[in-house]
Formats: sequence, C-alpha cells, structure tokens
Amino acid sequence: MAFLVFNSGQCLAAVSASLFMMVCGSCFVWYQQASPKLLVPDPIVLMTQIKMTWTLSVLEFGVLLSPFLAGMITDCWGRKTALLFATPALVGSWIITMFRKNNINAFYSLRILLGYALNFIYTVSPIYLSEIAAPNHRGKVCGLMHLMWNFGYLSECLVKPLLKAVDNMHLNLILTIIVFFVYLAQPESPYYLIMVRKCNQQAFEALKRLRPTQTDEATVEELAQIGNEFESENSNQASWWSLVATPVDRKILMITQVLTTVRYASGTILISYLGEKLITNILNISNPIDNHYLLLFNGFIMLVTTTSVFTVDFIGRVPLLIISQIGITASHLVSTVIFWLHDHSDTDISDIFPATSLMIYLSFFSLGLGPLTHIIQTELFPSHNRGYGSVITMVNMTLTCLVSNRLFIVLNSLFGLYANFMFFTVVSLFGLVFTCLYLPETKCKTFTQIRACLSLPKLSCDENKC
Repeated sequence: MAFLVFNSGQCLAAVSASLFMMVCGSCFVWYQQASPKLLVPDPIVLMTQIKMTWTLSVLEFGVLLSPFLAGMITDCWGRKTALLFATPALVGSWIITMFRKNNINAFYSLRILLGYALNFIYTVSPIYLSEIAAPNHRGKVCGLMHLMWNFGYLSECLVKPLLKAVDNMHLNLILTIIVFFVYLAQPESPYYLIMVRKCNQQAFEALKRLRPTQTDEATVEELAQIGNEFESENSNQASWWSLVATPVDRKILMITQVLTTVRYASGTILISYLGEKLITNILNISNPIDNHYLLLFNGFIMLVTTTSVFTVDFIGRVPLLIISQIGITASHLVSTVIFWLHDHSDTDISDIFPATSLMIYLSFFSLGLGPLTHIIQTELFPSHNRGYGSVITMVNMTLTCLVSNRLFIVLNSLFGLYANFMFFTVVSLFGLVFTCLYLPETKCKTFTQIRACLSLPKLSCDENKC
C-alpha cells in the first residue's frame, strides 16, 4: 500500500508503460486461442496445418526487423518516444486483420507486426521502468512488465469465450488506442533528459511528477546523484564498442546474455504450450478453447508472478533466482525420467504426472527466472549502454528461440521427448551454477553502487548491503 500512496506518480507511469505488455500479451494469445478455428470445416480463413505453422514462425521475422531501430530511437529520441513507436504496428495489425479477416496474408501481417511491436516493447520497457523507479522500488516497478504480460494472457482467456473473434479484434484495437493516450501523458525518463538532452529543468519537472510527495531539495539531490552517475562512468557516449570497453562492461555483457540464453533455452515456449495441452488432456476437455480450466491455470501463474514482483525488493534478486532455478532443474529432471519411462518401458505413465511436473516448472519459472531476467539486465547495464544492451539481448533472445525450436524437432525425432527435457535440465543446472558464481545482488542499490560492485568479487559485492 505504501508503494501506491507515496509513489503515486511513479506507480502511474510504471503501470501506463507496462500496459503495452498487456496489449501485446492479449494480441499474442488471441491468435493462439483462435488458431484452432482456422482449421475447422467452416474456418475464419482457409488454412492448412503448414500455413498455420508459418504464421507461428513469422513472428520471429517481425522481431528481427526492429531491434536496431528500437535501440537507435531509444537513445536518440527518448525512451517514451521509442515505446510509443510500438502502437502503429499493434493498431495496424488489428486493422489489417479486421478488414481482411478471410485472407491468409492478413494473419501473416498480424504476426509480423506483433513481432515488430513486441521487440520495441521488450527493448524499451525495461529501460524506461528502471530509470523512473526509486532504488528501493526498482524490482517491483520493472517486474510489472512481466506481470502485465501474464495479465494480458489471463484477460484474453477470460474474454475469449464471451466474444466472437471479430468483436474481440475491435476490443483489442480500442484498448491499444486507450493505452497509447494514457501513456502519452506520462513523463520522459529523467536519465534520458540529463544524459542526452542535457535538459536539467525538464528532468527536474519529470522527476517531480514521478515523486510528487518529495521535496524540491530531495529532487535536486536525486538529480545531482543521477548526474554523478554519468560522470563516474568511463564514457557517456553510447556505442557498440562501449559494451566491451572495460572489464566491467564485458562482465555485464556476459552475465546478461548468459541469463537471457538460459531463460529461453530452458524450454519456456515449448513447455508453456505443452503444459496447457497436457492439462486439457488429463481433464478430457473436448474443446480447450472455451473452458475455465485454462483460466484457472493462467490465474495460478499470474498469482505466482505477482508474489515474485512484490517480494523481489525484500528477498532480493539472487535468492529468488536460485530458488527458481533449483525448482526448474528438479522439474526438468523429473520430466526426463517420466518421458524416458514412457518411451522405453511398459510402465503406465498417466498424463497427470508430466502435467504436474510441467506445472511445477511454470510456477518456479514465474517466481524468478521469468520476471527477473529483464530486471537484472536493466540494473547492470549503465545508462549510456542500456539501448545497445537491450538490442543485443533481443537478438540473442530471437536466435535462442529459433535454435531451441529447431533443436526440439531434431532431438525429438532422433531420441524422443525425454532428450529435450534432458537438455533443458543441463541448461537449467548451468544457469543455477552461473547465478551462484557470478550474479551480484542488486536490490536497493543505485546504479553507481551496482557498477562499483561489479568490479569486486561476488562475495564482497553481496556483503555491500544497501
């Protein structure tokens, strides 16, 4: 409650920016929920299974179209402007699909534009949220991004049975436009205003809106602290070279990219789909699109994510990540054994056992590895490198997803499903060891303190409490 009362400006700006994740999540799930209706005898559009597979894959092409543009706009025109650039793609995707809903190319366009918008939002949102947040609330503020994605997923599951596909399109289009105008009224990042535009007065006004109960003297002091952070950095000129210019920069790049690879190579996308499929199978649901079981399933994941977001500033990033990765590794190991027994023995393995194991995975993933990866990334990269760092992370994420999806097909055809979970177990175990050895605790620390920690051994850094 204190977070809402005493940081109302910061809370409003954070929620407004995070709403873009909600509309993207809703758009993402709309296709997933509607896709079975594309294959029925009287479909929305005539589509074969191969064409549907292509509509799923072209999302990655949209993601690859925009990372460098997103990074450039973030550093040149501002975090707020860059985030607003996602709106035309989202609006355009709905308009094209509504007016050409019986055309396969409209569905291709929907997925490509969604990938384009999703990349902008994933690149810019963590930067904006981390820069408007007070150090003691940064975990909650940045965690809203992942929370809103899940909320968009949950809301679509709730609304889908009540509306026709076309009416749902209209609702999502209206919601996207409303989110645009709500966020349009929010302030720009004070870090950007000082770092790039050198507008101290505008930065002061923006910070006063974000901290309405803070005195002018405290606001001036916080602005001075932001200015000192830039002076303490070796360079305030953003460039690709600056990502590896010093040992600390190289350490940051290594930590962020390893965590990103572990996050997406541990089977996130596959298991999210497989978990829902198994749950519908064990409950003998004939039409999984129009049932309340998936709503309960996604509501539980939402609850776990909320727990993570509102405890991360109290428990800390490293403990939550360690707990999360222990649970993920254990669930993958159990799934490996279950699917191996299914393929290589006469043991009767009920669907309820793999479904339970995958539910445990999704719970532990939503507790730590899912929401915390983006938080840690924005905390570790210095202000002048956040745009370029986010671009590298998005490219890494896209390539990891493409390779992982292809590897899944290869391992499944050569050895069976258990081989994939064995691979996920190894990746998760590696991520756990890496977290214990290299990841510093960042809760409650300013960006200057975080950078100072990175030049110290991990133990010394963790002892430097805020």
